[in-house]
Amino acid sequence: MSRPTLSASKRTETGKSVNRKLRSAGMVPAVFYSKAGENIALSIKDAEFLKLYRQVRYTQLFDLNIDGETKTTLIWTIQNDPVRGKTFHVDFFGVDMDTPITVKVPVKTVGIAPGVKLGGRMELYRNVLEVTCKPELIPAIIELDISTMTLGQTKFVADVDLGEGVKVNFDNNFALVRCVDKSKAAAAEEEAEEE
Repeated sequence: MSRPTLSASKRTETGKSVNRKLRSAGMVPAVFYSKAGENIALSIKDAEFLKLYRQVRYTQLFDLNIDGETKTTLIWTIQNDPVRGKTFHVDFFGVDMDTPITVKVPVKTVGIAPGVKLGGRMELYRNVLEVTCKPELIPAIIELDISTMTLGQTKFVADVDLGEGVKVNFDNNFALVRCVDKSKAAAAEEEAEEE
């Protein structure tokens, strides 16, 4: 399966004034890092980056083409302008396909819990989980099937099975999602407020 590609150009000049000029020309300053110690200052097209980001987010691999040289990469961090909301700076991380990597993967629930039909509500306690695996095994999203959950039932992090080679990192077996009885939850909230 072919990966998405983003083109980037090396830049020799750095600094605030240079970065301002880049941004005003529709470009974004970026840096490519790798485990091998590479540290390459880049410029990328803002519109092309946003299109790529919608596809890969932080968990999917893509090919970063740096002046004709292709590197298998993840988006590592994005800095946004707090006022305008535009992309301010991007860090990329070049992966070694044979070396496990630790990343944060988004979590979402799928299905409709029978407990909700009985008047309960679902409470999701974590939006992301940290996983360690080889880059090609990184899940795009972790789906929690709630279609069998009844009132008062809880799914814990130890219940998550992402298949061979993908490990969810945790010290304590914390609750991920619970089907809560609305009336009992409301009563507990009122009691807490009174205290």
